[in-house]
Order: sequence, then structure tokens, then C-alpha cells
Amino acid sequence: MSYDPYSRFVLILRILLPLVALGILSTLFLFSSRIEPGGSVPFADADVAERVRTQRVTEPLYFSVTDDGDNLEFTADHMVTAKEGVSEGTNVAAQLDFATGGRLNVVAKTGRLDLDADLLTLEGDIEMASTGGYDLYSDFMTSRVSQLEVISPGEVRGFGPAGTLVAQRMEIRSTPDGQNTLALFTGGVKLVYEPKSD
Repeated sequence: MSYDPYSRFVLILRILLPLVALGILSTLFLFSSRIEPGGSVPFADADVAERVRTQRVTEPLYFSVTDDGDNLEFTADHMVTAKEGVSEGTNVAAQLDFATGGRLNVVAKTGRLDLDADLLTLEGDIEMASTGGYDLYSDFMTSRVSQLEVISPGEVRGFGPAGTLVAQRMEIRSTPDGQNTLALFTGGVKLVYEPKSD
């Protein structure tokens, strides 16, 4: 029985290719490093010890409701326990939904949540944006957890519905009857009024 050149070539490949595959597999097994069944998993001892000591949490979400019904949501890339009841995080974001309507979104480089002191502290390139039309920047800000009291004791700058705004202090709090939310700017307030064009 005679084979044409194509059939002969296919027959040779059917024999040769499995042999090449077996040769490659045997070479891989021959030169691969041996694994000890009882060996330890290769983790850095320092990294494991640090995670156990600091109780690090990745992408945590904290949620609370103030006495007046305002919702506070706090997230971060990760948080570590500084001491009992105190956690510190990086690249934090807070969202405050007012019971009276409206929302304030805040992002900062670092944050500190102290449940015993009922205080959330934000630091570093703080950006605030509200549904009321304010886009503000600060370096330090605190917020109570159980009630609406947001304070930026240093310079606050940015833009509001009326124009460019600079103030040495800002407070956001509820009125005594809890029916309204106030944003108070004090300490050498400068407002450059920018009328809207039609």
C-alpha cells in the first residue's frame, strides 16, 4: 500500500508530535524545583506580624445615623487600629446625607475614626462638594458621629453658588429645632460675587 507525500507527512507528525510533547513534559519535571510537602507557605514574617498587631482592614465601610436622622457613611482604602476604639485610614471618603435634604461628599488623604470621642477627623487635601452648589477645599476637618457638627477650623476656600469664597472657619450644623441645616463661614470671609450670565 503506497502513501502519497501528504499522507506520509501526516503519519510522521502523528508519531513525532506526541513524542516531542512527552520530551518537553519530562524535561519540565526533571528541572523543576522540589516542593517539600511539610514546608511553610512563603509569607513574610514581618508582614504577617504587622497585620496581626495592627488589625488592618481593607476597604472598610462605616455607617451611622445621627440623633436628627442624618446619615454618615465613611470608607477608606484600608484602616488600621491605632488603639482600642480608634482606627486610622488612608484615601478616605465620607458621605453625609442630611435629614433636611441635600448631601455633602468629602474626600481626604487620611482619616481617623475615634468612636469613644464620637469624632471623625480628616486631614490632607480635603475636597468637599455639596448638592447646594459648594465646592470647597481645606486641610483639616472634624465631624461628630452621633450628631450633625462638621467643623473646619482652618482656611476654607473654593466656590459657592454666589462666587469665589475664602473663610478662616466653616461649620455645618442643624438648627436647634432640627428642621434646617446651616453652613456658617466666619473669620475674615471674602466672597467675590460672580453674577451668572444669561
